[in-house]
Amino acid sequence: MNQAHGGLGELLVIVYLGIAIASWILARRQGLPPWLTGTAHALLGVQIIMGIILFVRNPNLVPWTHVLFGLLTIPAIMLVVPLRQRIGRNPAIAVSSAAAGLCALVAVIIAMTR
Repeated sequence: MNQAHGGLGELLVIVYLGIAIASWILARRQGLPPWLTGTAHALLGVQIIMGIILFVRNPNLVPWTHVLFGLLTIPAIMLVVPLRQRIGRNPAIAVSSAAAGLCALVAVIIAMTR
């Protein structure tokens, strides 16, 4: 399960940064299909659940900063709600996805350098 958690984390970095770039490019058009961001959010949920299970089994395996940045992806995704009213749907998705991707990237880097 440790390898699956690591591989999914690396995949999520690519997916969320890709969603951020695509949403920014398509900001003036119709944007990304909702199923794409929904699938990314579901994978993030699976990633967080696997991370919690791994942390409960062995809390000294990774630094606490890895856990912190992993869990910070949740409020980063939730940024889309207030930003949608201020800057529009697609730019809000771009900003929140970029924030989640950067949090996930930091978590992956911390895990790789432990």
